[in-house]
Amino acid sequence: MMDPAREAAVWARVRGEQPQEQPQAPTASPWSAETAAALYQAEAAAAYTYQRLAGRCRGSLRRSLLGLAQEAAAQRRSLEAVVYLLQGTRPPQPRQEPCGGLAAALRDAFQREASGAEEAFALAPQAGIHGETICRLGKSREARARTLFCLVRSVL
Repeated sequence: MMDPAREAAVWARVRGEQPQEQPQAPTASPWSAETAAALYQAEAAAAYTYQRLAGRCRGSLRRSLLGLAQEAAAQRRSLEAVVYLLQGTRPPQPRQEPCGGLAAALRDAFQREASGAEEAFALAPQAGIHGETICRLGKSREARARTLFCLVRSVL
């Protein structure tokens, strides 16, 4: 079975119509030291958020959130090294923002992780020698998004 959008494009060509412009996938900003610093900030904020949320939970939910916090902290340390190599200085610590309700905070975290994974995968080919680190970041964020999906399911 053919995708409806693709089928419409085929019929448009058959009828001799002008092809409609396809929406472009979001492109990542070009690789730079500032981009690496922004990735670092996002990982530091994620680690902080998961740590704070874990402090409000018990049992398996707490353990899962602490695991997410540890993974984000490990990625933060890797990105800190990348930023140092690119800029020669350590990146500043991000502002810590308060977390809202548990379900809403998990939803927001899921959205940040999912979009962050896509961004990291788009940036990895541009990152040169740091591409492998950025690709690992994308895989980590993708795995965290899957975990957050399961956590949201469990709290609803």
